[in-house]
Amino acid sequence: MRRERLVALLRQWGPWAIGALVLVLAGIVGWQQIDAYQTVQRAKFSDALIAAQTVVQQGDPTKAQAKLDAIQRAAPRGYASVVQLERAGVFVAKQQYKEALTAFDTAAAGAKAKELGALAQLRAAYLAADQGNTADFKGRVQALIDAGGSFGLLARELAGMQAYSEGEFAAAREQFEFIRLGGLDAPPGLRQRAGLMLSLLGPEVKTEATEPAAPSAAASPATGAPSAPPAATAPSQGSKP
Repeated sequence: MRRERLVALLRQWGPWAIGALVLVLAGIVGWQQIDAYQTVQRAKFSDALIAAQTVVQQGDPTKAQAKLDAIQRAAPRGYASVVQLERAGVFVAKQQYKEALTAFDTAAAGAKAKELGALAQLRAAYLAADQGNTADFKGRVQALIDAGGSFGLLARELAGMQAYSEGEFAAAREQFEFIRLGGLDAPPGLRQRAGLMLSLLGPEVKTEATEPAAPSAAASPATGAPSAPPAATAPSQGSKP
């Protein structure tokens, strides 16, 4: 009786169970194929990006721009910010600095990864410093410092170097001391560079206000003391008594 019931259940639900198993296996195989396809696409994207970078290094930014346009159209999802970073580099090579800053900002705004956005912002800050745009530079670097993290420490290093180049040694010392003493996440190389800059700056010189010295008793007579009488003059030989 039990055997007959078991056979009946298998006949009733067996096809559904087998179908569900087939769907699961098909899903696993499909996911593997999708993952393999995405891996191939990412590899093609990386190769194309490296080729564009090589063209820039060879001194042909216009050709590199055309390659990046083609990459942008075929780039896998989520890689648009990477292309924008490379596009900004091409603009820098073509000395189109305003367009480069716009490309950096676009890359930072569209970055899915926080680190990629911070990298775009840091490169924009370097470009602003190089162009002498003080207000733009300070705004960009301060935003990175406020965000903290590794890129915040790199921004502090940039701010310290910029302050040193402008003769603002106290501000430079403040940034480098923070990196060396307070930046617990700072890599050893960054700490070492901060230490070298502090050695170059030398010890901080503190100036203290000095009060004027009180006049000595010998320099001025005491208040209320009688003054000495004038010395008597000797009579001349021709004068009569």
